[in-house]
Amino acid sequence: MMEEQELIASGKLELYVAGVLPDNEMADIATMAMQSPLLAMEIEKIEQIMIDYLSPSETAMREAEKEEQIDIILEKIRQFGDPKPGEEGSDDEEMPLTGDLAVDLMGTLEGHTSFEPLTEIASTSSEAARLEAAVASIKIHEPATPKLTYIENPPPPKIYGILRVLTAAMVIAIFLMSGWIAWLIAQNLRMEKEADTLRGDIQRITQSTAVERQQIKELDQQAAFMGDPTTVRVELHVTSGSKLDPNTNYMLVYWSPKNQVTLITDARLPALGPDQQYQLWALDNGKPIDAGVFDLKTLQDSNLYAKPIAAAQAFAVTVEPKGGSTHPTLSTLTLMGKR
Repeated sequence: MMEEQELIASGKLELYVAGVLPDNEMADIATMAMQSPLLAMEIEKIEQIMIDYLSPSETAMREAEKEEQIDIILEKIRQFGDPKPGEEGSDDEEMPLTGDLAVDLMGTLEGHTSFEPLTEIASTSSEAARLEAAVASIKIHEPATPKLTYIENPPPPKIYGILRVLTAAMVIAIFLMSGWIAWLIAQNLRMEKEADTLRGDIQRITQSTAVERQQIKELDQQAAFMGDPTTVRVELHVTSGSKLDPNTNYMLVYWSPKNQVTLITDARLPALGPDQQYQLWALDNGKPIDAGVFDLKTLQDSNLYAKPIAAAQAFAVTVEPKGGSTHPTLSTLTLMGKR
């Protein structure tokens, strides 16, 4: 089947409009026109040209113009009726003339008024005879109804397949990107959790380091205090009336008369109940002075500074109710030592 431009240039569309093509070509062109807007427009344009050409003339023709129009029509009829050598229908056969053009021509020659231009042109009997003789040699018949093929669902162009592939690729890309983003979010959450744990460890280490530095500083101060020549070292031992073992129970007290500072260290005493505490007393000329209460657990962690003592000749330890007493309980006297 010819291409659109090739078919337009071949002149067969004019013959199709005139209805003089073989039935198979008429059917082929009709099918192509249904599928091609360009061919449909071209056929409509040719039909309009023929209508304009064959429409009634508003002005009367002169004899010379009539003669010229008749010659033009006869030439067209000869072209339709005489195919070129080598073409279908060239063997001395009559070329069938079909369609509206043949009917209009015959109707004009028989005296019908539906085709005014030819009526005006063939105004004399001799002119009409020329047309009648030319048309009489042409076999006139009605064109066969072209067999039309309707395509309800034309196959989709290739671009639809490309679009489907691109759409599928985009869906896959979005799915993969969503998974990648979810993985990044999970990694970020895990790293944030690890970072929080690491920050907590660093904070604990920092706090622990600060505590250790403070303890080291306190130990340095205590060491300097105990090494001061003005500091008095007092050893407290188990009293004669106590039930404690004198070999395992004792305590050391460092006291500075100059600074009135008392430091309790190395207390080896048995644990007490939750409602009892040990209390240190300073004895100044036989008068007991409260130097403060202490717990063994506190002494295990670090040394303990007692209350300031201005003057003392001896120190003693008693067992008192939790919080201490204003006067020592002599029945619970445990340790005692002189400077």
